[in-house]
Amino acid sequence: MSTVPPDPDSEPGSEPGSEPGSEPTPRPHPTPQPAPLCRTLYNEADALGPRDRERLLRLAPLAEQRLRHRGVGAARRAWLALRVIEWRPVFAWPPGSPFSRRGREDRERWLERLEAGPLAPAVAEVRALLADADRDQSSSGA
Repeated sequence: MSTVPPDPDSEPGSEPGSEPGSEPTPRPHPTPQPAPLCRTLYNEADALGPRDRERLLRLAPLAEQRLRHRGVGAARRAWLALRVIEWRPVFAWPPGSPFSRRGREDRERWLERLEAGPLAPAVAEVRALLADADRDQSSSGA
């Protein structure tokens, strides 16, 4: 959970629920991953295995929930891994489009290519996150 620092212009204790001299009220961050990275997460999940649309749409929020429980370091590693997966095709030779703008078969080939190279840990990190979220989804009966 992130904490919201007090507004430097406000008087101490003027924030609802706070008392003078107390710590700022902890508030959950709405999402650890921005929308473009969630798109990469959805597209990687789609490339890794067939899922129906409803199940796929529930997967990213479960993955984000797992990241919240794993802490800031896990969220940063996932952010970096998703960035690498999204933009690596652009910087390859010959250059191409970002991961999320590719067709499913092309995304599958890119993941295989990344898994065989030095970026395998980034792909493995996201794959493990998706597998955990998928297990959570399956065990909850969804």
